[in-house]
Amino acid sequence: MLPQRRCGAVLPPVLTVLAVAVVLGSALVLSGSRAVQAVPAAMLPGCDGYLTGASVRARSGETGVPDIGTLDTGACRGGLVRIGPDGHTFTRGHAPFFWLSAAAPGPLADLDRPQLDAYLDARSAQGFTVVRTVAPAGDPGEHEWERLDVVVDEAARRGLVVALQPVPGDADAEAYGEVLGERYAKATNVVWVLGAAPGDGTEDVRRSVATGIRAGGAEQLMSHHPGSAEGAGFDLLGHLCGDDEESPELVADAYAAGRPFVAEACDDGSAAPDVRRDAYRAVLGGAAGAAYGPEEAQERVPGPSRSSTLDASTAAQLGHLRALVESRPRTEPADVVIGDEGGPQRIHGALAADRSTLVAYTAVGAPITVDLAGLAGETARPWWFDPRTGRATELDAVPGRGTTTFTPPGGEADAADWVLVVDDAAAGHGPPGRRGDGESGDPEPTAPPAPSTAAAPPSPTSAPPTTSPEPPPPPAAPPRPPAPPSAEPVWDRLAQCESSGDWAIDTGNGYYGGLQFDADTWRAYGGTEFAPSAHKATREQQITVATRVRDDRGGYGSWPACARKLDLPS
Repeated sequence: MLPQRRCGAVLPPVLTVLAVAVVLGSALVLSGSRAVQAVPAAMLPGCDGYLTGASVRARSGETGVPDIGTLDTGACRGGLVRIGPDGHTFTRGHAPFFWLSAAAPGPLADLDRPQLDAYLDARSAQGFTVVRTVAPAGDPGEHEWERLDVVVDEAARRGLVVALQPVPGDADAEAYGEVLGERYAKATNVVWVLGAAPGDGTEDVRRSVATGIRAGGAEQLMSHHPGSAEGAGFDLLGHLCGDDEESPELVADAYAAGRPFVAEACDDGSAAPDVRRDAYRAVLGGAAGAAYGPEEAQERVPGPSRSSTLDASTAAQLGHLRALVESRPRTEPADVVIGDEGGPQRIHGALAADRSTLVAYTAVGAPITVDLAGLAGETARPWWFDPRTGRATELDAVPGRGTTTFTPPGGEADAADWVLVVDDAAAGHGPPGRRGDGESGDPEPTAPPAPSTAAAPPSPTSAPPTTSPEPPPPPAAPPRPPAPPSAEPVWDRLAQCESSGDWAIDTGNGYYGGLQFDADTWRAYGGTEFAPSAHKATREQQITVATRVRDDRGGYGSWPACARKLDLPS
């Protein structure tokens, strides 16, 4: 939702709700003689978000802390990440949570504020739910902790979870963990990642860090590499890239362990087809999510802070995977593919527990023969889902029994892989990928946007399922009609109050366009039909989205200060 703002102001007002009780932590001593004070934290009333002590001090006007802007209560959402009741998935705030993580090539706390905002905004817009980074190493100074506080806070404001990897260095590992645990005990958007594959002499260190984190009062979910420690909350499964023989076995073993696991696909220097292949195969093999980016701990390097290629199409394409997963009931690995050859040709299949959906993935564009007997209904509704664009093309209905072969639409090299989704027609599922936050992965700025989550299904093709020819591209989703002309002067007056009438403004504080949308509201009300962000859309398109907000919320209360000034109903 849009937070309360001053009309025409660039920055929102300082929150008065920060006058809450502050929990003081006790000093903890690391391996040296220097004491490190756990920073006070504050909870926002009625909000599942979290503010660190650095945030509280910065917003109260104290000096010597980073400029982190203003957190609005409307953006707080989420909750602790927990293991789902089935033992294979995650939940957050009692809702299903798909882990899609990105790791920057360097510590996020080393980025300056514009770089950090750009990174978090980009990852959020691409559909990621988790960002992975490292904690300050060894015995850091208070300023280093405060920089990490900013990362945690700003991620929370965007609804992102921080997968935080401790780096004790030469410090006492348990005492270091206790400092971390006490500092972030109330952070609902933190998950602890205790390293990757075990190595000589590291396992005891990780156990000690974990003991310290718990002693500090932090109860968030904690990971270990498979087999590296007993009682791991979830596993990180790496080393999948490029191995068509071993990877399926690793995935199957991780699924059989009975814990959620996240597959670390090829990193952000790999070709897009390799990243997609690893991620889709792992998710259809039972993974609770996928990770993208450098696998190892991010080391500080001399020179300017590095940043990932934020606009890389590969990252955005992983958002389509999330959208596909969230548009269907949870699927589990199943023997639904007939005549699978294994190796690079291997086709991975999965079936929903309620038998409403069957999903199969081919990395090389091979025909997919599936046994539809697992579906609940008598009629099956098939789709091709393009993992590059997130678009779905519906095929003609087929009987929901027996064996049927589907031939992918075609494509070579980077465009060879396809996802087959076959639904029980009676289940009433919409187009695959119609829910979720994934945006179009097409790197060309002039490419048409991905269909809206509210768009009607593409027109069905008439091809028989056994020899499906290349279907025509699905038609672009028609935009909803703009506001009536008689209402537009109201929006112009409101834009004049909010942004001095600059429809292309990027204020640099998380609000965009003439009506000052935040990224979450823009996505939630279908703005990405038009542009990735409000300030890149036309005036008419911004008015269209604003009209949806007004109609849904029953007035202009999302712009409270200007609404009062202009005497608009809220």
